[in-house]
Amino acid sequence: MFLVLAIKTATRKELDFKCFTLHQWSLILSPLIYSILAGIFLGIYFNSWRGAPLFAFIIFVFFLVQFIVDHLKGKNTAYLCIIGVVTFFVAFLLFLPSFDIIHYLATLIIAFVAIAVIGTTSWFMAVRNIARYYYPLVLVICIGIGFGILYAISPQLFDSLTGMFGRIGRSGASLTTLEAQPLLFPGGTFSLSVAWANFTTGIFFSFFALIFLIRSVIKDNQADKTLLLVWSLVILIVTLSMRRFAYYYTVNVALLTGYSAWLILYLTGFRERNTIVIEEKSLIKKKDKRKQRQRSSYWTTVRSLKVAGFILVILLVFYPNIGPLPKIGPFKAGTKPAIDTARNIPYIPDDAWCEACDWLRNSTPEPFDNSDYYYANYKNFIPTDDYSPPDSVYSVAAWWDYGYWIVRMGHRVPTCNPGSEGRGITARIFTDQTEKAAIKRANKLNSKFIQSLLSFMR
Repeated sequence: MFLVLAIKTATRKELDFKCFTLHQWSLILSPLIYSILAGIFLGIYFNSWRGAPLFAFIIFVFFLVQFIVDHLKGKNTAYLCIIGVVTFFVAFLLFLPSFDIIHYLATLIIAFVAIAVIGTTSWFMAVRNIARYYYPLVLVICIGIGFGILYAISPQLFDSLTGMFGRIGRSGASLTTLEAQPLLFPGGTFSLSVAWANFTTGIFFSFFALIFLIRSVIKDNQADKTLLLVWSLVILIVTLSMRRFAYYYTVNVALLTGYSAWLILYLTGFRERNTIVIEEKSLIKKKDKRKQRQRSSYWTTVRSLKVAGFILVILLVFYPNIGPLPKIGPFKAGTKPAIDTARNIPYIPDDAWCEACDWLRNSTPEPFDNSDYYYANYKNFIPTDDYSPPDSVYSVAAWWDYGYWIVRMGHRVPTCNPGSEGRGITARIFTDQTEKAAIKRANKLNSKFIQSLLSFMR
């Protein structure tokens, strides 16, 4: 929101580098404050969530696209340079105390340095009257040089930064985890069920709004709409790739659905009040009865369209999201669907799993010889190559979906969980053709217990 406000005020006030040399603070102050606020919240986000680089990427892509569009149209790009550098630099200052996450810190540094370079390049080419169509080519060369410099400085950091994009889109064994499956292809077959469960009619309205938004951006070149478009498209792509990102796209769906609802109301007669008054005055001037009848018929039609548009928005936008809860049955006589739905939440451990984890916790040996070890503080613990766990440590062979249950409820060490990479050898334990081979593999992981195959068959 603050980034959009910064862009809108900077565009309206025609913010330029000269404003600083001429001390025109009335033009500088509002965009600068909004940019600082945008940077503060981006910095807080980086300190709060490991997925923050995704939004840094979205914002950077927007600036890159808008720089190119504005430069090719001969528009001054100084406002973009100022807003981008301030936003990312302030976020960098807030994240600086977390210097141990070096690739996140590098993301912010690269962002504000790159925007400064992109903006300076645009300004230099404009001053020197260099043909505008060379600008995208120059940027490609600059980006290539930047990647080369980064790789030369630290190949490890380069791999870490580029590897973050590899987390989007999974294949193979990863697809057995529901949240890693494509939104429209759960289980490998096309289905709208997951998209509908997440967004109801909003998923269709968001597509509808994106088409109009693309048209509007091409026609009017409004930077704030470009930001919304880039943001929505990137989040849509990652959501289609992995359904876990649906909670990100929910915000975009809400905004885009609101935009679609406004379009419906606009097309069915809801206009600005001034427009209606002008139209009515022009009709009142008509004195003959035929014109008066036409006027009356006109306003009857307008009112009918407004009512129809209002009902349409209620039925298509609001009702699917506030209507009856989905029924999960079978229901017992005398129970209410809402209560029964709450008691049958999907994807939670059933009674058998809870009993099994309770048995693990209370009837099996402590892997670390101390039941309080589970509650120990591991904040500064970094395992090294020479680290060796205590002799008492053992594991429970289980597929990674259930790893967190075993840790949280059973207080035992699973061979893998959704946040680890041990699923390969664990999968082979369950797919070995002989018990002897499976036990041999389990012994390599020091597994004393193994998840029952019955849990896979539920």
